[in-house]
Amino acid sequence: MISFHSIFYFYLIIILLNQFSGRPTDYLKFKIMTKKEVDNYKNKLQEIVDNGYDPEADHSNADEILCEILTKLGCKDIVDVYTNIIKWYA
Repeated sequence: MISFHSIFYFYLIIILLNQFSGRPTDYLKFKIMTKKEVDNYKNKLQEIVDNGYDPEADHSNADEILCEILTKLGCKDIVDVYTNIIKWYA
């Protein structure tokens, strides 16, 4: 079973490869985030790592941040499907 995190990391790799190849990808329409936006999301995730106290809540909060990133990058359709999956973080 492919996890949400696997899809997320795959998408980020494709973005990076596409940026350096100079060739637009026909099947994915990318939106690029600024360094400031990337740093902001990284800081939000690091805050969960540093201040986390509840693995279930931390996992759920991290998923929300990753969904926000994917939505910002133009993958709201993936997020919409993902949010309909019943999750069990225990």
